[in-house]
Amino acid sequence: MLVKVKDGVAIPYSLWDLKRDNPNVSFPEEMTHNAISLWSVYPCVEGPVPSLGECEQATRLEIALIEGVWTQLFGKGFWPQDQAESFVREKRGTLLKETDWMALSDNTMSPEWLAYRQALRDVTTQVGFPYSVSWPTPPA
Repeated sequence: MLVKVKDGVAIPYSLWDLKRDNPNVSFPEEMTHNAISLWSVYPCVEGPVPSLGECEQATRLEIALIEGVWTQLFGKGFWPQDQAESFVREKRGTLLKETDWMALSDNTMSPEWLAYRQALRDVTTQVGFPYSVSWPTPPA
């Protein structure tokens, strides 16, 4: 990844952008960091991505000069609500399917397992749904 720096502000940039913006320049086939710096274009590394919870995604923040290296910084944000709801419902469905064998007609389910399965069904009614779901713990 490259950045172009103008007035101290770095924006994402590419070699294609550099060649497009300078159509009358004959660039060498192998572009070095020193060569591209003549146009205020510099390499940029990706900074660490924060650990993400369910329904969170990494988001690009600003590009900052850190210890002499242009660095893309990341934060975290939530998925769009419809995607987050779909993810939670899919996870809930998987957890319910894992216990479906207990609900067969020739099996008597314990009250603890009945309560666990009901708690799974109720996750969509939790106050923080879909972004803050407290998943029930299966009985031992």
